[in-house]
Parts: sequence; structure tokens; C-alpha cells
Amino acid sequence: MQRTIIVLCIILSILISPLSRPISGLEQHDENIQNQGGSLSGYIEDQFGNPIKDATVSVHFHGHIMKGTSDENGYYYVDNIWMCYCLKDAFFTKPGYNTVKKTLAIGENTSCNVKLKALHIHYVGGNDSDNYMRIQDAIDNASSNEMVYVYDGIYDEQLSIFSPIILTGESKNSTIINGDEKGHCIVVGSSNVTIQNVNITNSGTNGRDAGIKIYRDHAFISNCKIQGNFFGIVVKKSKNCIIHKCKIQQNDEIGIFLEESSTIRVTQCYIQDNNEGLTIHHPNPETNKSDIEIRYCSINQNRGDGIAVRNKRLFSSGCSNIQIEHNKILNNTGSGISVEIEGIINNTKIKSYAENHHILISNCTIQKNHQGINCAYTNNVTIQNCLIEHNHASSIHVMASSNIYIQYCDIRNNGDYFDYSIGGIIISNSPECTTQSTIIIQHCTILDNAYDGISIGTGGRDGLGYRNVSIHHNLIKDNTGGGIIIWTSEVDIYNNTFDTNGVGDSYDSGIMCQDVTGLVHITQNIFYNNAEYGIYFIRSNDNIIRNNNFFENTIDIGFLDENDYFSKNTYLENYYDDVPLPWIKIHYGFSMLKIGFSPLIIVLPIRKFIVEWHPLSEPNDIPKIVMK
Repeated sequence: MQRTIIVLCIILSILISPLSRPISGLEQHDENIQNQGGSLSGYIEDQFGNPIKDATVSVHFHGHIMKGTSDENGYYYVDNIWMCYCLKDAFFTKPGYNTVKKTLAIGENTSCNVKLKALHIHYVGGNDSDNYMRIQDAIDNASSNEMVYVYDGIYDEQLSIFSPIILTGESKNSTIINGDEKGHCIVVGSSNVTIQNVNITNSGTNGRDAGIKIYRDHAFISNCKIQGNFFGIVVKKSKNCIIHKCKIQQNDEIGIFLEESSTIRVTQCYIQDNNEGLTIHHPNPETNKSDIEIRYCSINQNRGDGIAVRNKRLFSSGCSNIQIEHNKILNNTGSGISVEIEGIINNTKIKSYAENHHILISNCTIQKNHQGINCAYTNNVTIQNCLIEHNHASSIHVMASSNIYIQYCDIRNNGDYFDYSIGGIIISNSPECTTQSTIIIQHCTILDNAYDGISIGTGGRDGLGYRNVSIHHNLIKDNTGGGIIIWTSEVDIYNNTFDTNGVGDSYDSGIMCQDVTGLVHITQNIFYNNAEYGIYFIRSNDNIIRNNNFFENTIDIGFLDENDYFSKNTYLENYYDDVPLPWIKIHYGFSMLKIGFSPLIIVLPIRKFIVEWHPLSEPNDIPKIVMK
């Protein structure tokens, strides 16, 4: 009986064992469905080494397909690929090129570079007697998605492209298309045209004659030299165009002119010594938007503005959704960046406060221009993580604008003390507009500028300067005139450090307020070593100064009145390092008493003082902001 039981157990174990065998191969992929961390990336080029844009990459596995598209550098990235034990097929395709298939084991960060060959090439120049002698003849005989390849040489032609082809030069320095001063050098009248590796020069000089004039969508201009034209590149009423790695210089007017166009990318371009560097003019009339990106460009030594954003259509939403990022903008005679929106009615200029511009200026270096950034009559502009230094006039000038955010910027050594050019941030209004609102300056270093670090100026049509200005968490240091000067504006100033501002002139101070009544709150700031004053008031009443710390200022707080005007501001829970009595702080000032009648008026300075009761005996807990 015992033997029978043992035999039965052995038989059962044999029958059951296949059910418990390890799962492998395709049977295992269902258990790995949650592990989608695989990715494939690389570069796609043609046989001449040029990047191929808009090639499609498809990765096939287990009945799934993940896709990606190459960008202007030829770079592609496909993610969310299952990481399992099987090989996967990747297909690289673009119309006009051969398809390449790669079988790959794909894990995390797998890379694969691929070359695609153009299927049909029309050669121009060179040594082969079968090649075309004129570029236009090759263009006329090329079908859609075919390539025209031009060997080095000088070609005296004006080209018109009316089919989606690829025009490629042997090199951007030596493949020269000379417009011979007759109209546009190249007219792009078809969508999906690529122009790369050519030198385009000597356009006509009438109207807006240009090196390249683009009228259609999806143009790709790459690795070209565009110089010595009237305009460099003009993009008119077009969408989804890219200008990439081009050198655009010494053109008589504008290097790149984007007019009524949208979804345009300008990347890694060198734009120098034009009358103006790059201009965005009017949004696309179909969408009323711009959607323009300018990234990783060097924009130098232009005779006007480096980048100009303009719209002269009344009641338009303006040039909106513009991103200006990671650019170097240097030595331009005008502003590094200028954003100005205005309206025109019957040829009379009407300042039109347009809405919803949404302009981002980020991670830019803006140096040695006449003015750093100019924002006028505009809305929703963010300036962040920028280095703005050594500009001749102001670092940033905001005029009659609203919803302006300046944050995490390094603003230093701007302005000219001997030329009376204020170097810091200037916020002013216009008598042509009612007051606008919401200016925020936060987490900035504002250092060593001529005259004032921040100047908030006089009023608009309603007489007030600005409403809802907030200045917080900034280091404001070593500015020659003062840290902040305020005229007739509503400002909330908190958690800043004012360090060593002023050179000792009459009204130099950490903060100066003039003709401000009940509009300014100064709370939880540190005032250190400012000359002549920590805070100075001129004809200002009913403002709040609370929970601040004052250290080693020449005079902590002073004031100046006229006739029967008397400064009566509220001082609460401030700390001073020079209080002789623990329960009283005296602030001294003057009242200028005028006696007589015009033209014989005598002004007598009368000494006055204000008592602040119960200042703190220990400093407020305020973190000091230091240079990074």
C-alpha cells in the first residue's frame, strides 16, 4: 500500500510540473507591461551630413507602435517603450528618402544614429557634364520631396520655388546665390520647402526685397549664411516655419522679419550688424496670435534693437505667446529687447492697451546695449533668470503696462552716472493712458546701477502712477542714487535687503517716497549702511513702516515738508541700532516755509521731528539676502 501511494505522488508531480515552468520570451511580456521605461534616441542625417527634420521613427513591439519625430537638429526621442527580453523593430522614414529598418534591444536611454539617402537628386555645377548649370532649371525639373544639390560656386540667379523640394548647397560659405541686386534672391512659394547650406547675398533694395522671402507654411531654413541683402529673411503670413543655425549679418534693414506669421521657431542663429536684428510685426490675422520661439541665438551689434516686438493694429490682441529664451543679446545700439504695442487711427498714433500678450523672456544675457529691455503699452510679460548688465541706460524700462513680472534676475552695472542715465528698473506711466496695474519684482539682485535701483514714476491720465506694485525678496545694493524711489504709486515693499545705496547726496536713501499718501507699505526689510538715509519722505503721509531693521545708516529715517504740510506716517515695531532710550526713536526732518509773493519769495528751512514710540530692543527675525 505504501508503495502505491509513492508511485501515485511521483505521477502527479510529473503531470503538475509543466504548469510551474518559468515563463519566457513573448509569454513573459504581459508581466512586464508596467515597465515602460525604455527609450530610443539619436540623430538622423542625409548622405551629405545634413540633419533631416520631420523624419518619423516608429518602434514596433507586441502589437504596439510608439512614434517620434526628428527636430531641426535631426534629433529624435521615442519613450514609453516596454523593457522586455525581445528585440524590437525601429523604422526611420521620410518622403523622398529610403526607409531604414533597425532591429534593436531597447532599454533605458538606448541610442541609434541613422543616415537616410535621398532617392532622387538633381545636381547643379560640379564637374559632371550631365549636371545642371543653373539652379532654377534643376528646381523646375524636381518633383515633390526631391533634392537639388548645388556644388560650390557663384550662381547669379533669382530663384523661385513652387514645389516642396530640398535645396542643399555643398557649403554655406562657398555655395553662393547672388541676387545681383534684383528683387528677392529666393522666393519660397510652396509649403514644405527646405533650404540648407547656401550663402545668399545681394538682393534688390526696393520695398522689402530679401535674401529669402517666405510666403508659405512649413519652410525649413538651416545652416545658411544670409548677408549683404536689403532684408535678410522675410516671413509673411506663414505658419510652422523654422530658421535654424543661420548666420544673418550685414543686411541693410532687418535680419529676420516675421510679419503676420505664427508658430515660428528661430534657433541657434547668429544675427549681427543689421539695421535691426529680429522683428516680430503683427500677429497672424487668422489666429490673432504669434506663437513664436527665439532660442539659443546670438544677437549682436545691430544698429537698432536686437529683438523688437511691435503691433500697430488698434484693438488687436497683440503679438502673443512669444518665448525668448537662452539668447545672448549684446552691443545693440537700441534696446536689447523692445516690446511696444500701439494703435493707429487715421494716421494718428493712439496708445492702445492691448491684452493677453504672454511674452516670456527667460535665461537671456543682455549686455552693453543702449537699453536692456523696453516694455511699453503691453500686458503679461515675464522676465526671469536673466543677466542684465552694462547697458548704457536702464536695465528694464516698463511704461504704461500691466502684469509685468521680473523675477530671479541679476541686474547690475547699468546706466551712466555722468550722463544722468538711470540704470536700474524704471516703471513709468503715460498721460495718454489710465493707470495700469500689477508689477511684481521678486528674488532679484539689483546691484551697482547708476542712480536708482528701482524708479516708480509719475502718473497717467488719472494722475496716479501704478497700482499693485509688489517688490519683495530682492537684494538692492550699491546703487549710486538710491535703492527705490517712488512717486505717487501704490507699492508694497517687503523682505528686501537695502545695502549701501547712495553716495551721500541730499536725498540718497534705501527708499525715497515723494507725494505718496497712504499708498506705500514698507515691512520686514533690512536697511544697512545706506547714505544719506534708510528711508526718506517728501510730502508723504499715512504710509506704513513696520517690522524693519535699521543698521549703520547715516540717518535711518528723514522727511521734507512744505509750508503747513506735515509728514505723518505710521511707524510700528521697527528695530534701530542707535536708539539711546529703549522706548523712543526720534526722526528729524525739515519743513520748507515759503514767505512772500512771486517773484520775491523767501524759503526758510524749519527743523521738525517725529517721535516713534516703543521701537524694538531686538532685531526682527528677517533673513538677510546676500549675493549669490
